Amino acid sequence: MATFASVTNAIDCALEIESILHIIKSTLNINLMTKIGLSAGVPVTGNDAFFGETIQSTRRLCNIAQAGKIFASSTLSDYLPTSDLKKINMFDSLRVFKPSEEDFLKQLCEVTHSYWNDPVLTVQTFSERMGMSKSQMYRKIVSLTGYSPNEFLNEYRLKRSLKLLRKFQGNISEIAYESGFSSPSYFSKCFYKRYGFLPSDFLRTTELN
Repeated sequence: MATFASVTNAIDCALEIESILHIIKSTLNINLMTKIGLSAGVPVTGNDAFFGETIQSTRRLCNIAQAGKIFASSTLSDYLPTSDLKKINMFDSLRVFKPSEEDFLKQLCEVTHSYWNDPVLTVQTFSERMGMSKSQMYRKIVSLTGYSPNEFLNEYRLKRSLKLLRKFQGNISEIAYESGFSSPSYFSKCFYKRYGFLPSDFLRTTELN
């Protein structure tokens, strides 16, 4: 996490990072999965933490962004002139959300955080928790994140499983069920598809280090 004196500096830095990493990935033919979240705000709000709401927003955007994407909070609009906003909208890798879109994403993250490790959670019950129809939720999540609801949930579960693996909390089967996956085999399949190696390989590498 980094802080900047101005929103313009933060945006320029994020775009430069993505540009450099794109060159590195292309030159060395390696798979670097980077995600960047940007938010702006004042030091003290209703939240007791210093820059608390801004930090929470940044983390949330970073977590839901697709690899190679920069997700920016609607608060950036409060600190940039219209001309600059039009300019940054020209970058395909950068997306600035509207307040209503960000409210939806906040609700989505809160619901996901509350039910992510429930193995019987389906897209239907997920949409009910969100207070909308299955088709409405599907269109909304895809348009804002690029993920389907099931992909979004699996992405969240896989991130949490990485934390469990790093802490050596249980074996692969226990971690699979604790992360909300219906079976260890399905967990390993999703894990391999996402990261390019099996959870058992990751666990062995962590143990060696």
